[in-house]
Amino acid sequence: MSDMIRFLKGEGNFRDFAKRGFLYFAMVVLFAAVVMFSYVFVSPAAGMMTAEGWIYLALASVGHAVTLGVTTYLIYLLIGGTGLRRPALWIMIILSVLMVVLLVVNRQVYAIYRFHINGFILNMLTGPGAGDIFVLDAGMVIKECCLLLLFAVATAGLYYLAAWVFKRTRKGYVWPLASVMLFCVLFGHLYHAYGAFTRHAQVVRGAVTLPYFYPLTAKSLLTKLGVKAPAGNDLDAIEVASGEIQFPLETLTVYEPDSLPDIYLILLDSWNSRGLTAEGMPNAWRFAEENTRFTEHLSSSNGTRCSVFGIYFGVPGYYWESFEAACVAPPMISRLQELGYKIQAYPAANLHNPDFRNMVFRNVADINEADPGATVLESDEKLTARFLADMASRDADSAAVNPHFSFLFYDLPHAIALPAERNTRFTPAWEYADYTRLNNDLNPTEFWNLYRNCLYEDDLLLGKVFDAIEEREAATGRKALVILSGDHGQEFNENLHNYWGHSSNFSKAQIRVPLVVRFPGGDDAGKVLGHRTTHYDVVPTIMGRYLGVENEPEVYSLGYDLTDSVADRRWHIAGANLNYAFVTPGDTILEKGGAGELNVYDPQMNPVRDYKVNAAEISAALEKLNRFFRK
Repeated sequence: MSDMIRFLKGEGNFRDFAKRGFLYFAMVVLFAAVVMFSYVFVSPAAGMMTAEGWIYLALASVGHAVTLGVTTYLIYLLIGGTGLRRPALWIMIILSVLMVVLLVVNRQVYAIYRFHINGFILNMLTGPGAGDIFVLDAGMVIKECCLLLLFAVATAGLYYLAAWVFKRTRKGYVWPLASVMLFCVLFGHLYHAYGAFTRHAQVVRGAVTLPYFYPLTAKSLLTKLGVKAPAGNDLDAIEVASGEIQFPLETLTVYEPDSLPDIYLILLDSWNSRGLTAEGMPNAWRFAEENTRFTEHLSSSNGTRCSVFGIYFGVPGYYWESFEAACVAPPMISRLQELGYKIQAYPAANLHNPDFRNMVFRNVADINEADPGATVLESDEKLTARFLADMASRDADSAAVNPHFSFLFYDLPHAIALPAERNTRFTPAWEYADYTRLNNDLNPTEFWNLYRNCLYEDDLLLGKVFDAIEEREAATGRKALVILSGDHGQEFNENLHNYWGHSSNFSKAQIRVPLVVRFPGGDDAGKVLGHRTTHYDVVPTIMGRYLGVENEPEVYSLGYDLTDSVADRRWHIAGANLNYAFVTPGDTILEKGGAGELNVYDPQMNPVRDYKVNAAEISAALEKLNRFFRK
């Protein structure tokens, strides 16, 4: 008994003190790993797990628990090394209890919302109207307190178990346990990199269930090294119904349209909305004046991956990993195929990074690969030449021949690089984009002029594209739907907070893009519409107007018809699952950071202190965001 008392007081030499603490740390890691492993059972992802998935999730749970808890043990050693061993012991126990209890609470949140505790949830709990959302009776509160107390006591009690083991063995089993822990940490990241690249659904979805787990991916590296994912892997064999996704919410009701337009979706990568002017882009400006221009159009993200995803799926990039794991194809693409459309892409950059080949065009055969030139300008010229050649070969087609869907994706505004002889229209201009010179005090004029010169060069190519579309229309009598936009914006420090480029904030400088639509038959030609529209509106507009889909847009998207000016787009969601934001009425930005924190900014990216939003509004926005997860 005296040995036990001395142990609990933290007495003895420091070596024994460290071993005893490590033994307790290892037990807490295992306990926390079991709690995190159980998350999968409150997620429909359990329906797609195989033996590989269960093994991966078990080992990754242990590795992640090590990552979450190792700081606690280091604090224990640091404080104990100063001689304050009893305080070190109690701090370690308290921190361990808090970690486990928070994991239990987070599991309950995950079961409801399909994501982990973050700033939005905390704001819901503390904001106005929280009582209307979370109505807890006394019995429920008592039950919850008892549950958390049980886990707290169990976590603290593990120290007594560690004391008993150490007293009997005089060992901390440091090396074997540390080796297993290190293996689990490395396995959780490295095997995820493999699973993500080879598209193993059970690995990808299992990792998503772990709270605040940001596993390694190596798609870019492996692609650059020339490694190709094997064809016909297990991800392709998993049916959507076995996962957690219900998308669309119901079977689409369709009819055969009387006529089918050719559809052209043309995107400029990183298109700043200020760049669309008569002087800077005469062909695009003339196209805008002759058709319908939307002046308040918002992208689905501030980066290419989720922006293009939002256009084709009509939902945020928040769903990318879930859709990838469940093998969900864009309903719009599927419907185009049902109607006999010939689908083709004309990319300047690789379609495999981001992996649009498998996400957007996964069921489409013979999609073009990028044909890179010596410069990005040459790549854009090549894609245009390929498109024009294909159009010329169709000119003799009659109206009865299958309609076409063409996707043109220009890259020059993203590269911001031109040969010297083509960098002359707007001066003075930088010779190249020197990112080392960027700072908050820099006058952006010369950098902006280089960017405008890039837009001008692509505009020359757009002029050829527009002409070819008109010639095709005249030759076949088939009307055309042409959508011209950008994937996302490109900031030139408009907010005066030293933001440049994209992917760094969700202000309009980075998510507002030009949108011009040529509706078949000249509908709404010459109109300038100023209501908010989003990338999510592209799919409902095409599906509802031209592809014979009768369902309401909410069944298969978060968008509406583009010309619907009364639709509720007040809470626009942009971004990915780790980092996203709601752009609220008045353009206030509520951003969920990678660590789960809530950051609030005004439209000019000035931080908003002590922001409290109505809990009911957040709850409704989050419910809309999670609409396509199974309940």
